[in-house]
Amino acid sequence: MTTPTLIDQSNGLDDDEPGESILQEELQLLEAIYVNELTLQKDDKDWPSCLSVRLHPATGDVQEQQYVCLTLELTPPHDYPTSLPGIAIRNPRGLAEEHVNDLRKTLGDLAQERRGYPMLYELIECAKDSLTHGNVPHGHCAICRDDFDTETELTRTDCYHYFHSHCLLRYVTHCVTTAMEEEEHRLPHADTRQDRQSLALHPNLPTKPSPLHLILCICYYCQIVSKQQLTWQLASELFADDI
Repeated sequence: MTTPTLIDQSNGLDDDEPGESILQEELQLLEAIYVNELTLQKDDKDWPSCLSVRLHPATGDVQEQQYVCLTLELTPPHDYPTSLPGIAIRNPRGLAEEHVNDLRKTLGDLAQERRGYPMLYELIECAKDSLTHGNVPHGHCAICRDDFDTETELTRTDCYHYFHSHCLLRYVTHCVTTAMEEEEHRLPHADTRQDRQSLALHPNLPTKPSPLHLILCICYYCQIVSKQQLTWQLASELFADDI
């Protein structure tokens, strides 16, 4: 990992170069790199007391393939970098507790190695690299109960619930088929083609209890966004000849 150089790092902290100047140069660099990910908080003395960076795996900006994430918080003291910044990992998603603990130790060791030198960028990139190398969600599919692996295609909801894509497709197929049968029984003389069009556009299909239904009920956001998107996509494929 190559550290972008804005200041001379060939020596430690010089007596005539205050820590505040070093930190300000680091912040300019970080704000230029992490344009949308970085949040900066300042105290009543205008000191940048907390840097919060939302991190995802490096997937070439293909968000659908970013299965894990975390927020890294760095709190530089006033005598930084002579004293080390506080390091906290917040809101990890899809990561095992062991992964988080190992990353916390790795970041602490790296900070010790970099004492007296600018280190914030390296800490952030170390955490990001950890996500990139561990971009498989911990746990199992809520439908089939099998663990996730790198060989099987996954689906992640916006609030980080995970399913095997083929399991989710089978479930949605069941929902659509069941809803069609119920609708046709309710309106036996209706035009089947019109019924299908109405069904495909309807965001709240009737469903029967299932492992996925239980997950969706926990998160109202998932139920509204993910289910409607998947239903429309599947209905478009199922009824391509009729619509």
